[in-house]
Amino acid sequence: MKIETDEYVVDCTRPHLAVLSGAMRLASPKAYQDLFEHVHEGLSHAEDTYTIDLQGVQFMNSAGITAMARLVLAARKLDRPLVIRASAAVPWQKKTIASLERLHPRLQVDLS
Repeated sequence: MKIETDEYVVDCTRPHLAVLSGAMRLASPKAYQDLFEHVHEGLSHAEDTYTIDLQGVQFMNSAGITAMARLVLAARKLDRPLVIRASAAVPWQKKTIASLERLHPRLQVDLS
């Protein structure tokens, strides 16, 4: 499933991979929960490591970061290895995404 708007894209068409890009300014964690439903579904059905690629996300508000933390907690509950690819060149990603590692021992943050 691929969701495209003028501001962002959530692409879950490949197994074991979700690619997000654009500026994500949804109003609430609930709005992100609906948007990330396919990401969560992919995570639930993955037989091994699931990857979320955020390198193309220029902006994500606090509601989105909360929703990402919930995805990490879901991976922990499933005992699923999770990789989050982030960009060290995007300040919010460098500062925020690495802190999610505390939520799940099998989370690997790849800051490139």
